[in-house]
Amino acid sequence: MTGRSVKARQVLKLGMIDDAVPNSILLETAAADAALAHASGEQLASASRVI
Repeated sequence: MTGRSVKARQVLKLGMIDDAVPNSILLETAAADAALAHASGEQLASASRVI
């Protein structure tokens, strides 16, 4: 780790995250993803920190 900042688009392009959404729809998106995972029996990956 270098401690330098990385833009969300760059992290998405590198495949380090699955999705990037604006703060204005973050909770709705997270709830929808959790509902879909629950309905299909999947377990969500846990994260120690949300960036």
